[in-house]
Amino acid sequence: SSIEPRKNLDRLLDAYVAYRECAKDQSLPLIVTGTPGWKSQHTHARLKKLQSDGAVHYLGYVRQQLLPALVAGARAVLYPSLYEGFGLPILEAMQSGTATMTSRATSMEEIAGDASLLVNAVDTDEMAEAISMLGSKPEVVSLLEAKGLVNAGRFSWANCASKTIQVYRST
Repeated sequence: SSIEPRKNLDRLLDAYVAYRECAKDQSLPLIVTGTPGWKSQHTHARLKKLQSDGAVHYLGYVRQQLLPALVAGARAVLYPSLYEGFGLPILEAMQSGTATMTSRATSMEEIAGDASLLVNAVDTDEMAEAISMLGSKPEVVSLLEAKGLVNAGRFSWANCASKTIQVYRST
């Protein structure tokens, strides 16, 4: 995806820095992907600084073929977006058996259900606590992975097509 204000990356970076300060040597790395989007100059400057400090790994654009391995190899996918039309990255992470943290904003909570750590998208302290939990509580990660796989089963292209046809027929 592209990095833009609605993705809420600046607050996630604030939360990650707070988590890293508390976790010290036990902190997990934060890997960020995405192309520059609108109004992202400030965020990219922060990413560059945090990367030079060794706190963040910014990969930029990642080819679609490589994303499944990156997501499946992650401890968790952190996606505290302020607005999404659907929230496909959360669903893709769940399909990969990866724990997720996302926001209670718009469609994200509906997609995630109880299979994700849900956070207030503007509360960096709450996000930092969730990151800490994902970093230090393997039992929480395992539970979210299992719930995520079950939750992902609610979504398929066949189901989407069937429901779309039903809507067309009803109108």
